[in-house]
Amino acid sequence: KHWNIINYFDPYTYVFDKPMDTILFNNVFPIDTVSNSKAFYLAIRKITSGFDDAHVEGLTFNTNYPFTGYYVPSLILKYIEGKYLVVKSGIGIIHVGDAILSVDGLTTSQWEDSLRNYISAGNSSVFRRFMCQHLLEGEFTTSVNIVYADTSGTANSTTLYRSINVWDTFFPAFYYPADSLAKINWTTMECGLGYMNIGNLSVAGTDSAYNALQNAPAIIVDLRNYPFSSSAWELADRMYGGPQMFSKLTIPDVTYPGTFSWYLDSLGVLGNATPYLGTLILLFNEETQSAAEFDCMVLGAMPKVIKIGSQTAGTDGNITYFRLSQDMQTGFTTLGVYYPNGDSTERIGIVPDSVVTPTVSGIM
Repeated sequence: KHWNIINYFDPYTYVFDKPMDTILFNNVFPIDTVSNSKAFYLAIRKITSGFDDAHVEGLTFNTNYPFTGYYVPSLILKYIEGKYLVVKSGIGIIHVGDAILSVDGLTTSQWEDSLRNYISAGNSSVFRRFMCQHLLEGEFTTSVNIVYADTSGTANSTTLYRSINVWDTFFPAFYYPADSLAKINWTTMECGLGYMNIGNLSVAGTDSAYNALQNAPAIIVDLRNYPFSSSAWELADRMYGGPQMFSKLTIPDVTYPGTFSWYLDSLGVLGNATPYLGTLILLFNEETQSAAEFDCMVLGAMPKVIKIGSQTAGTDGNITYFRLSQDMQTGFTTLGVYYPNGDSTERIGIVPDSVVTPTVSGIM
């Protein structure tokens, strides 16, 4: 059932690293011989990892057996300059800028190798985003031994306890190197440029935002988050000079499994009297996923756009989810998303004009 749903309705099987027949061949006997429900769940995760899609990862879970656990020490990690770096710490001896070298005797590279076959991720950017979550996760109050390098490069070892739930308010919904950005909807900067945070901007708020910023020489649009609403679509209707296609979608035909039809997606108002004539500066990174990537395409269709940041999650499109058992769910990306010229976003993400990433010294 699982294999057939993906094989005939997933629009991206052609970009999987392994062909669907190989995925079936490699996993059908291990699935048949599992001895308990936890082993069944891990066997399913080995299948879903082959679908190379962060949507699949987010939709695949077992209510009784969390993959790596829901509790961590009070540390937030980001992958920066080839290191799993601490960017927020509630542990007195560990500071922002310290780098995790090993966890419970395994280096971070060894952890990557051991977990890769269980994680569905389309590119290394989003894979390491998931690793930042999983490296320290475990069951409540269990201990974890960490070796870390402090900002002078000296290695230290400590034992911490997983005492805080990953959904605790200690962990912000999205990480911004400048904390002040986390709650801003929009603002005018001292230099006269505008700033909008799509993770906070509501549809109702687009009126006041655009009215205030439409004459700014440039507007920075922050998409290092997940959209709060369809505000980017509302902005496009106000900013586009007229109707404009920004994407093409492939839609699966449920009456004829394995076939897809094209849908041309456009926004904009005919005869718009107040189009935006300045430059849009789009900010995005590995946190930019799904609807946020689609918003990048929406706003990226403007004539004067500069895209700044790093590779996004590469899982554009909507989702469909279904149950494999009473306690286990999975899903997949349902719509194929392409630029008007046919270029795909799956596994690639949004390509920046200028690649800009955080630095260790900048975080410190």
